Amino acid sequence: MSELHQHVSLDSLQHALERAFGGRLGGILGPVIGGMLLGIGLPPRDVLLFASGPALVTAALVIWLGFVSRGALARSSTPARSLD
Repeated sequence: MSELHQHVSLDSLQHALERAFGGRLGGILGPVIGGMLLGIGLPPRDVLLFASGPALVTAALVIWLGFVSRGALARSSTPARSLD
């Protein structure tokens, strides 16, 4: 097996493990945290609003990153001017 193939295989394995661990961790902690919030007396509507916070922040950051990267691409695609 070539060295490149080994790196690609290890990289793919690492990403698969990260996704699996994140899914398991969220699957375990989500109900625990939701139960704790319900246990302290928050109504279910507020628990759902609380849970949507990270998704809204992530969506805003992705949109912001899209604008920033488009600006960087536009600046890099302009031809360089000569000093003559």
